[in-house]
Amino acid sequence: GIVLPLSCLCKTTVADNLDLGLINIYNKLFTEQRMEFELYLVRHGETESNRTHIIQGQLDVPLSQTGLEQARLVAKHLADTQFTLAISSDLLRALKTGETIRDENSSFKEIEVWKVARERSFGDCEGQGV
Repeated sequence: GIVLPLSCLCKTTVADNLDLGLINIYNKLFTEQRMEFELYLVRHGETESNRTHIIQGQLDVPLSQTGLEQARLVAKHLADTQFTLAISSDLLRALKTGETIRDENSSFKEIEVWKVARERSFGDCEGQGV
């Protein structure tokens, strides 16, 4: 399996509604050969901006205490899952979620950090209330 701490907690296939960034990641990884795989997408834990309805986009905000607990819960849930690759965006909220999963899962040591896996930018709306 592959874990991507990005946008939703689910077991999915590439054909499911992946956004353009994830399709680009898929193409980069798997165009050389055809293979079957399980893809795990994990949404980052809550941030203070999530809780207060602030548009984050690419603002680099950390997990809240609730978000840290959510990351620990998903890490426990995935503790026995075998992963061959872990990818995270470079944003603190996603990377900390991935690191928390890694700390509970011995099947991988490194997390590849891909800036292309970031949340989309919302320009001047970032940091503004909804």
